[in-house]
Amino acid sequence: SQVQSSLREPVPDIMAAMKSAAATAIAYACLTLGSLLAASVAASNTPVDLKIYGCHEEKKCPHELADFAPLAPYDYPHVSILNFGTTWPAANLQKYKNILKDFAEGQEHWEPNIKGPLHGPKQGAYQVELCCGDFGHHSSTIEALVKALEKAGISNDHGAKGAFAGYHISVPAKWVDTNKKELHDKHRQYLEGKTSNLKWYLGDTKLGVFHPLKKQT
Repeated sequence: SQVQSSLREPVPDIMAAMKSAAATAIAYACLTLGSLLAASVAASNTPVDLKIYGCHEEKKCPHELADFAPLAPYDYPHVSILNFGTTWPAANLQKYKNILKDFAEGQEHWEPNIKGPLHGPKQGAYQVELCCGDFGHHSSTIEALVKALEKAGISNDHGAKGAFAGYHISVPAKWVDTNKKELHDKHRQYLEGKTSNLKWYLGDTKLGVFHPLKKQT
């Protein structure tokens, strides 16, 4: 009878191996499902990179400047709005494009309202605060743009808005009176378009979308 009993009951080592194999299979299935779900979410989102670019014409944007070479790869005048990993639901991408197009409507071109002092230096650059930083500067156009994006369900939490400088233009140290921490007049007037034909465009290079940015009140 002992022989018959031993034939009917599985050997304990075999039972343990079977349980271990089952647990491994379940864990692998869970990992695979998690990876598939993550890939599905990633595939359903489109990377965006929204900036306000200072350029002489739309077809030559961004406008790289030799003086901005120390700021490479961002060696051109710009204000970052959405970047550093920001994504938009691919199924609703047209809504994003429509928002950008809406800000091309208006009579007057937007230009930066530059006031001193500047933030910095930080990694060899100074930051010209335009909106929403520690100095309390405001831009109705930038504020309206950010509000429209947030209303559509996307907010900037990836670093485009500087910790202290808010939404800003980074400039090289050679453009700055470092004693006063202010832009030299000629460079301030250049960015404002007073001594240049510099115009400001709202664009997303990842999507190839550019529009002249019009002033919003």
